[in-house]
Amino acid sequence: MSDETFTEEFLTGVRDHLNEDHREHMLEIVHAYLDGAWATDITILSVDDTGFRAEITDGSRTERVTFAFEQPLAKPKLWRPEIIRVLRAAREELAKE
Repeated sequence: MSDETFTEEFLTGVRDHLNEDHREHMLEIVHAYLDGAWATDITILSVDDTGFRAEITDGSRTERVTFAFEQPLAKPKLWRPEIIRVLRAAREELAKE
């Protein structure tokens, strides 16, 4: 994989990793920024240089949401640091409530 290109392999790998290991973290972002405080579960549907799309649910209600980074990312290696930055900011927002 080129360090400069968002390949399908990279994007699929990020999506799968988030779904397997970081669902609760992604749900924190949804709770803080996407009017999804009611959601108890999340499935990341896709990721790209602009953010992620997900399906959130509480078991009886299901919605699709989109989270957009402040700016599109220039390189794949920026995805991890950006989502960590967003998660930290989300936690700060949630702590205010």
